[in-house]
Amino acid sequence: MRLLLLILTHCSSRINPCTFLSSSITLIQEVFNSECKNDAACLVLNQGYPYDEVSRAIDVHEHTSRIWVKQLKS
Repeated sequence: MRLLLLILTHCSSRINPCTFLSSSITLIQEVFNSECKNDAACLVLNQGYPYDEVSRAIDVHEHTSRIWVKQLKS
């Protein structure tokens, strides 16, 4: 659990959210640096944390964390 909190703290210093305008709808996309993505993926692969727990901790969709793990494996 301590490691998960460390990653969460590290990811909170991610790049500021980028705002993209599409018509009258504003979409906000948070951009994570590659180190944060790798750290989150390593929690799943090396530490055995479940995808949903890691995803909730850094406030991303579970599918996103699964993509990061897949990218790290390749």
